[in-house]
This record gives sequence, structure tokens and C-alpha cells, in this order.
Amino acid sequence: GTLAYRTLTQASSTSARVVAERVVEDAAGWYLSLDPGPGSRMEQLATQVGAELLEYRDGELRGGGGVAELVELGLYEGWMPFTQHYLLDGREGVREFTETSLGRLTYVTAYRRLPDGDILGAQVPLSAGATAIQRMDLIELLGFVMLVGAALSLVLAWMAGRALTSPIRALQIASEEVGSGNLDLRLPSERGDEFGAVFRAFNRMVNRVRRARRQLVRTSRRTQAIMEEAAVGMVALDPDCRVTLVNPRAEDLFGSRVVVGQPVPRKGPFGEALSLWLTHFFESSEGEANTEIQAGESRVRIRARRLGTSGGGRGVVVAMDDITDELRTERVLAWGEMARQVAHEVKNPLTPIKLSIQHIRRAREDRRTDFDDILVKNVDAILAEIDRLAGIAQSFSKYGAPGGEGDTPVIRVRVHEIVDDVMALYGGGSSAPALFEQEVAPDLPPVRARTSELKEVLINLLENARAAINNGGVVRILGYQIDGRVVLAVVDDGSGIPEELLPRIFDPQFSTRSTGTGLGLPIVKRIVESWGGTVKVDSAIGQGTTVSVLLDPWSEIPGTEVG
Repeated sequence: GTLAYRTLTQASSTSARVVAERVVEDAAGWYLSLDPGPGSRMEQLATQVGAELLEYRDGELRGGGGVAELVELGLYEGWMPFTQHYLLDGREGVREFTETSLGRLTYVTAYRRLPDGDILGAQVPLSAGATAIQRMDLIELLGFVMLVGAALSLVLAWMAGRALTSPIRALQIASEEVGSGNLDLRLPSERGDEFGAVFRAFNRMVNRVRRARRQLVRTSRRTQAIMEEAAVGMVALDPDCRVTLVNPRAEDLFGSRVVVGQPVPRKGPFGEALSLWLTHFFESSEGEANTEIQAGESRVRIRARRLGTSGGGRGVVVAMDDITDELRTERVLAWGEMARQVAHEVKNPLTPIKLSIQHIRRAREDRRTDFDDILVKNVDAILAEIDRLAGIAQSFSKYGAPGGEGDTPVIRVRVHEIVDDVMALYGGGSSAPALFEQEVAPDLPPVRARTSELKEVLINLLENARAAINNGGVVRILGYQIDGRVVLAVVDDGSGIPEELLPRIFDPQFSTRSTGTGLGLPIVKRIVESWGGTVKVDSAIGQGTTVSVLLDPWSEIPGTEVG
């Protein structure tokens, strides 16, 4: 304890000497720069350095700064210690020290000779050294505390980082595992922090995904089973027209294996025709389309529909149905219906023919004097009915095979020339019962048709329109283009067709008039469809009827000629 006390006392003295030396050096540095007025320089200097100063000249105490009252009271010795004065005599800048007591305080005084020859003394209490040591110790303690605090902060930050990154890393690894298909993975949900709630939510999500996958697998298996057993061929295509799904029935129709990831096979006439049609469908903007393709002795109906919403990048589902048996059945039924209709139509003229012959026979047996007149009258009636039979036979012949379908190819036909020729037949002037007009654009492109048949179609439609209007009515032929097709429309302002009858107007032997065979519009429909066109009827009671014939523009095909 004694050694520690002595060591501490010596350290306090040394610290006080250092403080006094620093004060006297600072004061000497400021000495010449201050106001040299009498009695003011030392006060200014004491204020500047913040310490008590003493000034000696020739060893005698002349005054002080910050201690003037104490000097006047004689509390300081009037002369500087001889030893220190002697050591400083004539040597500027040399420092000497003494320890003196004033009251209960012990001071360390540092002396230094100034440039003007005076000696400056700076008194520092010995306790100031202890204070400096305490301050240094405090600074060192604070530095140590800060160093320890920084180390603890780093440790805590590392631990907090570990506490955060560890569950996040676990969540990342679990997500990757689930993404790779491991739906049996579970995260520990017993944690009491926020990550416990996150882990529980993750586990619930994985459970939902697992249930959804099971449901999807069941649905996929059911869909696959339906696809494999379906009587209709199904092919799913991606936006690049490559197969993504196919069923066995589709492969049967192709007659070869369909490879997923590859385009539909072009093997055989069916594959070639279907590939070409699908290419046109993908290039178009249509949402769905239908067509029929002849595959040898089989006839296949094709339906294509785009998937998803509008926009690019949509796939297509194609359904292929072999309708050969259906067409054969329809053909048998059609022949039966045709036979019934032929019998019905032929029976009607035969009755008056029979009656006329019986009338002639009775007149001959009765030896009627007006037999010649009866003969002529009944022969005329018989001839009229025979002409009627010939007309019926011709109508049924046209309905059965319009225009020699299959024998005469379609050709390039200029629409406006055909319309001009037909309208020339109806130019009856003001005395005609109906007014015929035309509004056909002269720049309409040529169409795929047959010249004589197109004239027959227009005449048939014009005759129907004329029969539907009253005297003074107007019948117009319109010609224009829409959606890449040429439209010829016959418009009348007649009485119109009831809405409930519109679905039946193309049925054979259906007519809204008491005269005629009821084969006019059916024949028109058969002829137009043999060119690849379509017929559409719009009508409203009291407003008239519009019959539109939609034809495809001509495209160059080898072996065709201009009609």
C-alpha cells in the first residue's frame, strides 16, 4: 500500500510538472503578442492560458496574472529561489521547477526566462497532477469501455445476423426443395418468434400445393383416359404449331405415329391437306374454324379452336371426326326423302293427265259431236302437265348434282360482267311490275365460280324477290367486299319472311308460296357451296329480305381459265 501511495504521489508530481511546463511554455509563446501596457500583459496572459502566473525581474517578484491580490497581500515570497534564478541567469528558454506550499496546498512552480529578460513562473497545484492522472485513467477507462462495447456490438450483430440468416437460409433451401417436387418437406413450426409464423404458413402452403397436385394428377389421368377412349381424334398444338398432346384416335386418322414436340405429320393426302390448312389458320386472326378433308374413302371433319384470351402466344386444339358413316347415313336418308318427294311431285301432274285421258275416252265412246274440241283441250292439258313433270325432273336433277359438280371445275369469273348480263334481262322499263337496280363495285376481284351457274343463281334469287314484292317495288343487287370475301346480295322491299320460317327456307320442297317446287333456294345453296361459297338470308316482316352469296376471291391454280 505504501509503495502504491508513493508511486501515485510521484506520478502526481510528475503530472503536475508536465502541466506547469506546458502552461509556462504556452504563456511564453503568447507573451510578445499581447498588449505591453503596464499591469495588463500578465493578466491577459493568465486569462489566455487559464492559469496563475508570476513575473520576476532580477529575481524580484514584480507581479502576477490571476494572483495580483495574493501578491499584494504578501502571500508569495518576494524573491525567486536563488538556485533557480542562478540556473536561469542569461539562458533564455531554460525551464526549472520548485515545489512550494501555500496554505494547505502544495504547488509545483515552473520557471522560464522570457525574451525581455524577465522570468515567468507558472504555479500548478500538485492535486492538478492527480486530477490529470484521474482524467487519463478515466479516458483510458472510457476507451476500454468503448472497445469492449464495440466488441460486444460486433458479437451481438453476428449473433443477430445468425439468428436472421439461419431461418431465411432454411426457408430458401426448403423453397428450392419444394420447387424440385419434394412436397413432404416441413419446416419446424415450434419457434416462438416471427419466423415460427412464417414457417407455419410455409407448411400450410406446401400442404395446399400437395393437395392441388394430387387433384391435378387425378384430373390429368381422367383427361388422359377420356382422350385415349374418345372416338374423336384430338391434337393440341403450341403457338409454333408443334404437337403437345395427341390421342390414339388422331394417330389412326393420320395413319402414322404423331410425335410430341414435332409438327403434325405430312404423310399422305390427309396429313398434307391438314398441315396446309393449319398453317393458314395459325396465320389468320380467327378464334375458331371448321373444314372437311377427304382422306381416301373417308371424310374427316376438322374443328380448330384457339386457347386462352386474345393476344399472341396462344395454342390450338384440333378435333378430327371421321364422318364417313354419318355422311353415308345422311345420303341414304336423303335418297329416301328424295324418292318420297319425287313420288309426291310426280303424282300431282299424273292425276290431271289420267283425268284428261279418261275424259277423251268417254267422249270417244259417247261419240260426242264436240269430240274434236274436247280432244284439243285435254291434249293441251296433258302437254302442260308433261311440261310440268319435265320441270320437276330438271329441278330434282339440279338439286341432286348442281351444274355437273365434280365434272366441271370452278373458273375465274368477273362478277360485274355477270351482273350486267343478268340485269339486261330485267330491263323492262317503267312498265315493269318491279324496279331492278344494281350497286356493284367495278373493281371487285374475280371469284371462284361457274359462269352459267352464277347467272342461274342470280336469276333464281331475282325471281324470288320479284314474287315477294308488290307492283312498284324495288329489287337491288349489291356487290362489295368484306373480310376478304366477295358478297353478292339481292335485296327486296317485300313483305319479308317470318322469323320462325327462316331456319327452314333451305329445306327441299319448302316454300312460302303456293306455286313452285320449293327447290329454288336449296338449289342455289347447293350450287354456291359447290364453289366453296356460302349463302346467308336476313329478313324482317314488313321490311324485306336480303339473300347474300359469299364467294372466295380467285387464286391462281394451274389448269384454270377465264370465264
